Amino acid sequence: MIIVKKETDLEKQLKQLNRKNNLYQFLNLSTLFGGIIYSFIVQNPIPFIICLIISQTLIRYNWRKITNKRYEISSGVQGEQATTRQLNYLSDDWYLFNDLVVTFQDKESLIDHVVIGPHGVFIIESKNWNGHILPTSNKERVRQDKMIGGKYISTEHYNPISQVRTHVFRLSNFLIEKGINTWVQGCVYFNHFEGKVHLQDDRIPVFSHPELFFKFIDENPNSQNLNREQINHIVDILKKRIKKITHEKMALH
Repeated sequence: MIIVKKETDLEKQLKQLNRKNNLYQFLNLSTLFGGIIYSFIVQNPIPFIICLIISQTLIRYNWRKITNKRYEISSGVQGEQATTRQLNYLSDDWYLFNDLVVTFQDKESLIDHVVIGPHGVFIIESKNWNGHILPTSNKERVRQDKMIGGKYISTEHYNPISQVRTHVFRLSNFLIEKGINTWVQGCVYFNHFEGKVHLQDDRIPVFSHPELFFKFIDENPNSQNLNREQINHIVDILKKRIKKITHEKMALH
């Protein structure tokens, strides 16, 4: 498989948070050492105590905030990377775009993975969620029940199936605007080894088993087959889309 766009938006966010974390560690240590040195010079422990209070305040407010955000984003990065590793078993007839942004009717979709190959165009939404993933009375929401500290904690999320439906709609119409009328198949892949998924949909398959997920892409009998010329045409259009977004971001800076 040929990976066209490697780095994802989550990976960039994680790098930024790691830099912030390092900065706060540096500021924290600098404050402590500054207090120690000044207290030694003036022979008075009060400056050190003040610096210690300031340092601990920084830790509690900023460190915890950044640590929680890093954990959340790191989980997403691990999920996307696990999907990419699984897709890497595809032959070089396939192309992968990670974190592809497409626009239709002035609305954007940030798609985890778009795969183009002999069996068509696929959209994949990666979820690295553990615990039980359950439907709710609201079709737009799902519930995650996971064990924390010896008890189950329930958290609601936007339904990834609905998310994929929106992505399919926008990517399909984006390609139609470029003169390509082809079927786009979406799916959701839960890749956490401790995840128990209880979701299903008639049009958007949901997978939690790596072999079934891979087989769905590599051997899909219901997909619209593409020849080499069609594959290259779609890949070229998506590459141009990436370049356009890159230039727009550079212009803003």
